[in-house]
Amino acid sequence: MIWIKQLSLVVGADVYAITTAVSAFFTGLALGGLIFGGRADRASQPAKLYIAIEIGIGITGVATTLILANIAPVFVAIESASGLLAWAMVFVLVGIAPLLMGGTLPVLVRAVLHNSGDAGRIGGRLYAANTAGAILGALLPMFVLIPLFGVQGTSIAAATLNVLAAAGQRCSAGFPWRRRGSSLPAARRRINRAGSDWQSPSMPPPVQLPSAMRSSGPSPSFSS
Repeated sequence: MIWIKQLSLVVGADVYAITTAVSAFFTGLALGGLIFGGRADRASQPAKLYIAIEIGIGITGVATTLILANIAPVFVAIESASGLLAWAMVFVLVGIAPLLMGGTLPVLVRAVLHNSGDAGRIGGRLYAANTAGAILGALLPMFVLIPLFGVQGTSIAAATLNVLAAAGQRCSAGFPWRRRGSSLPAARRRINRAGSDWQSPSMPPPVQLPSAMRSSGPSPSFSS
Protein backbone atom coordinates (compact mmCIF):
# COMPACT_ATOMS: atom_id res chain seq x y z
CA MET A 1 0.00 0.00 0.00
CA ILE A 2 2.92 2.34 0.68
CA TRP A 3 4.37 1.80 -2.78
CA ILE A 4 0.97 2.22 -4.46
CA LYS A 5 0.70 5.63 -2.86
CA GLN A 6 4.21 6.53 -3.98
CA LEU A 7 3.73 5.15 -7.51
CA SER A 8 0.60 7.23 -7.96
CA LEU A 9 2.84 10.28 -7.54
CA VAL A 10 5.48 8.88 -9.89
CA VAL A 11 3.26 7.74 -12.80
CA GLY A 12 0.51 10.30 -12.24
CA ALA A 13 -2.46 7.89 -12.25
CA ASP A 14 -3.79 5.66 -9.49
CA VAL A 15 -5.02 2.90 -11.81
CA TYR A 16 -1.56 2.41 -13.35
CA ALA A 17 0.09 2.60 -9.96
CA ILE A 18 -2.24 -0.05 -8.52
CA THR A 19 -1.83 -2.34 -11.53
CA THR A 20 1.95 -2.08 -11.52
CA ALA A 21 2.39 -2.46 -7.77
CA VAL A 22 -0.01 -5.40 -7.37
CA SER A 23 1.32 -7.31 -10.38
CA ALA A 24 4.95 -6.74 -9.34
CA PHE A 25 4.13 -7.75 -5.76
CA PHE A 26 2.53 -11.07 -6.68
CA THR A 27 5.15 -11.82 -9.31
CA GLY A 28 7.81 -11.39 -6.64
CA LEU A 29 5.90 -13.59 -4.20
CA ALA A 30 5.55 -16.37 -6.77
CA LEU A 31 9.20 -16.28 -7.81
CA GLY A 32 10.34 -16.09 -4.20
CA GLY A 33 8.33 -19.14 -3.21
CA LEU A 34 9.70 -21.05 -6.19
CA ILE A 35 13.32 -20.08 -5.62
CA PHE A 36 13.53 -20.24 -1.84
CA GLY A 37 11.27 -23.29 -1.55
CA GLY A 38 13.90 -25.45 -3.23
CA ARG A 39 16.68 -23.62 -1.43
CA ALA A 40 15.08 -24.36 1.94
CA ASP A 41 15.11 -28.11 1.29
CA ARG A 42 18.83 -27.99 0.53
CA ALA A 43 19.73 -25.67 3.42
CA SER A 44 21.44 -27.33 6.37
CA GLN A 45 20.24 -24.52 8.68
CA PRO A 46 16.98 -23.12 7.25
CA ALA A 47 16.39 -20.96 10.33
CA LYS A 48 19.49 -18.92 9.52
CA LEU A 49 18.25 -18.57 5.94
CA TYR A 50 14.94 -17.25 7.30
CA ILE A 51 16.77 -14.70 9.43
CA ALA A 52 18.75 -13.50 6.41
CA ILE A 53 15.57 -13.19 4.35
CA GLU A 54 13.78 -11.13 7.01
CA ILE A 55 16.72 -8.75 7.32
CA GLY A 56 16.89 -8.52 3.52
CA ILE A 57 13.19 -7.63 3.37
CA GLY A 58 13.72 -4.81 5.84
CA ILE A 59 16.68 -3.40 3.91
CA THR A 60 15.13 -3.68 0.45
CA GLY A 61 11.79 -2.35 1.69
CA VAL A 62 13.31 0.84 3.07
CA ALA A 63 15.54 1.19 0.00
CA THR A 64 12.55 0.83 -2.35
CA THR A 65 10.63 3.50 -0.44
CA LEU A 66 13.54 5.93 -0.57
CA ILE A 67 14.15 5.31 -4.27
CA LEU A 68 10.48 5.73 -5.20
CA ALA A 69 10.46 9.05 -3.36
CA ASN A 70 13.08 10.39 -5.79
CA ILE A 71 12.54 8.38 -8.97
CA ALA A 72 9.90 10.54 -10.68
CA PRO A 73 12.38 12.62 -12.76
CA VAL A 74 14.21 9.46 -13.82
CA PHE A 75 10.93 7.76 -14.77
CA VAL A 76 9.85 10.72 -16.90
CA ALA A 77 13.23 10.87 -18.66
CA ILE A 78 13.25 7.14 -19.46
CA GLU A 79 9.58 7.10 -20.49
CA SER A 80 10.22 9.80 -23.05
CA ALA A 81 12.68 7.43 -24.75
CA SER A 82 11.03 4.07 -24.04
CA GLY A 83 7.79 3.64 -22.13
CA LEU A 84 8.30 -0.12 -21.82
CA LEU A 85 11.72 0.35 -20.24
CA ALA A 86 10.40 2.90 -17.77
CA TRP A 87 7.58 0.65 -16.61
CA ALA A 88 9.89 -2.37 -16.47
CA MET A 89 12.23 -0.39 -14.21
CA VAL A 90 9.40 0.41 -11.79
CA PHE A 91 8.10 -3.18 -11.96
CA VAL A 92 11.48 -4.67 -11.05
CA LEU A 93 12.07 -2.10 -8.32
CA VAL A 94 8.76 -2.85 -6.61
CA GLY A 95 9.21 -6.62 -7.02
CA ILE A 96 12.57 -7.00 -5.27
CA ALA A 97 11.29 -7.00 -1.67
CA PRO A 98 8.28 -9.26 -2.49
CA LEU A 99 10.75 -11.73 -4.02
CA LEU A 100 12.23 -12.16 -0.55
CA MET A 101 8.79 -12.11 1.06
CA GLY A 102 7.75 -15.08 -1.05
CA GLY A 103 10.53 -17.13 0.48
CA THR A 104 9.62 -16.55 4.12
CA LEU A 105 6.77 -19.07 4.38
CA PRO A 106 8.45 -22.13 2.79
CA VAL A 107 11.73 -21.44 4.59
CA LEU A 108 9.99 -20.94 7.94
CA VAL A 109 7.97 -24.14 7.50
CA ARG A 110 11.19 -26.00 6.77
CA ALA A 111 12.88 -24.40 9.79
CA VAL A 112 10.24 -25.47 12.31
CA LEU A 113 9.20 -28.77 10.74
CA HIS A 114 10.66 -31.70 12.66
CA ASN A 115 8.78 -34.66 11.22
CA SER A 116 6.31 -35.35 8.44
CA GLY A 117 3.50 -35.92 10.92
CA ASP A 118 3.59 -32.23 11.84
CA ALA A 119 3.50 -30.94 8.26
CA GLY A 120 -0.23 -30.25 8.07
CA ARG A 121 -0.56 -28.70 11.52
CA ILE A 122 2.54 -26.51 11.31
CA GLY A 123 1.93 -25.51 7.70
CA GLY A 124 -1.67 -24.58 8.45
CA ARG A 125 -0.78 -22.43 11.43
CA LEU A 126 2.01 -20.63 9.62
CA TYR A 127 -0.18 -20.03 6.59
CA ALA A 128 -2.93 -18.63 8.82
CA ALA A 129 -0.45 -16.36 10.59
CA ASN A 130 1.00 -15.27 7.25
CA THR A 131 -2.45 -14.44 5.87
CA ALA A 132 -3.40 -12.52 9.02
CA GLY A 133 -0.18 -10.54 8.74
CA ALA A 134 -0.97 -9.71 5.11
CA ILE A 135 -4.40 -8.42 6.12
CA LEU A 136 -2.94 -6.22 8.84
CA GLY A 137 -0.21 -5.09 6.47
CA ALA A 138 -2.85 -3.89 4.02
CA LEU A 139 -5.04 -2.10 6.57
CA LEU A 140 -2.67 -0.57 9.10
CA PRO A 141 -0.52 1.55 6.74
CA MET A 142 -3.43 3.35 5.10
CA PHE A 143 -5.55 3.94 8.20
CA VAL A 144 -3.03 4.14 11.03
CA LEU A 145 0.68 4.22 10.17
CA ILE A 146 0.85 6.63 7.24
CA PRO A 147 -1.32 9.27 9.00
CA LEU A 148 0.91 8.96 12.07
CA PHE A 149 4.42 8.48 10.67
CA GLY A 150 4.23 9.35 6.98
CA VAL A 151 5.32 7.13 4.09
CA GLN A 152 8.99 6.82 4.95
CA GLY A 153 8.30 6.45 8.66
CA THR A 154 5.85 3.64 7.91
CA SER A 155 8.47 1.92 5.78
CA ILE A 156 10.98 2.11 8.62
CA ALA A 157 8.36 0.74 11.04
CA ALA A 158 7.72 -2.20 8.70
CA ALA A 159 11.46 -2.85 8.42
CA THR A 160 11.69 -2.83 12.20
CA LEU A 161 9.06 -5.57 12.34
CA ASN A 162 11.13 -7.64 9.90
CA VAL A 163 14.20 -7.26 12.09
CA LEU A 164 12.16 -8.22 15.15
CA ALA A 165 10.90 -11.32 13.35
CA ALA A 166 14.50 -12.28 12.57
CA ALA A 167 15.53 -11.65 16.17
CA GLY A 168 12.60 -13.70 17.44
CA GLN A 169 13.63 -16.66 15.33
CA ARG A 170 17.23 -16.25 16.45
CA CYS A 171 16.30 -16.21 20.12
CA SER A 172 13.76 -18.99 19.80
CA ALA A 173 14.54 -22.27 21.49
CA GLY A 174 12.98 -24.16 18.61
CA PHE A 175 15.94 -24.29 16.27
CA PRO A 176 15.57 -27.54 14.34
CA TRP A 177 19.21 -28.56 14.68
CA ARG A 178 18.99 -28.26 18.48
CA ARG A 179 16.00 -30.52 18.65
CA ARG A 180 17.51 -32.99 16.23
CA GLY A 181 20.69 -33.00 18.29
CA SER A 182 18.79 -33.68 21.52
CA SER A 183 16.74 -36.52 20.05
CA LEU A 184 19.71 -38.91 19.90
CA PRO A 185 20.47 -38.87 23.66
CA ALA A 186 16.75 -39.28 24.34
CA ALA A 187 16.65 -42.33 22.09
CA ARG A 188 19.70 -43.74 23.87
CA ARG A 189 18.02 -43.18 27.23
CA ARG A 190 14.97 -45.09 26.03
CA ILE A 191 17.16 -47.97 24.85
CA ASN A 192 19.05 -48.06 28.16
CA ARG A 193 15.76 -47.99 30.05
CA ALA A 194 14.49 -50.91 28.01
CA GLY A 195 17.71 -52.82 28.74
CA SER A 196 17.42 -52.19 32.46
CA ASP A 197 13.81 -53.35 32.41
CA TRP A 198 14.92 -56.57 30.72
CA GLN A 199 17.43 -57.19 33.51
CA SER A 200 15.04 -56.05 36.21
CA PRO A 201 14.67 -58.19 39.38
CA SER A 202 10.94 -58.34 38.68
CA MET A 203 11.61 -60.58 35.68
CA PRO A 204 11.29 -64.33 36.42
CA PRO A 205 14.62 -66.05 37.11
CA PRO A 206 16.04 -68.33 34.43
CA VAL A 207 14.97 -71.97 34.54
CA GLN A 208 17.46 -74.20 36.36
CA LEU A 209 18.02 -77.53 34.64
CA PRO A 210 18.36 -80.69 36.71
CA SER A 211 21.91 -81.79 37.41
CA ALA A 212 21.46 -84.93 35.31
CA MET A 213 20.64 -82.84 32.25
CA ARG A 214 23.59 -80.56 32.92
CA SER A 215 26.07 -83.44 32.78
CA SER A 216 29.17 -82.74 30.78
CA GLY A 217 29.38 -86.31 29.49
CA PRO A 218 28.74 -87.33 25.90
CA SER A 219 25.22 -87.20 24.63
CA PRO A 220 23.42 -90.54 24.39
CA SER A 221 23.17 -92.02 20.89
CA PHE A 222 20.17 -93.82 19.53
CA SER A 223 20.69 -96.73 17.18
CA SER A 224 18.31 -99.12 15.56
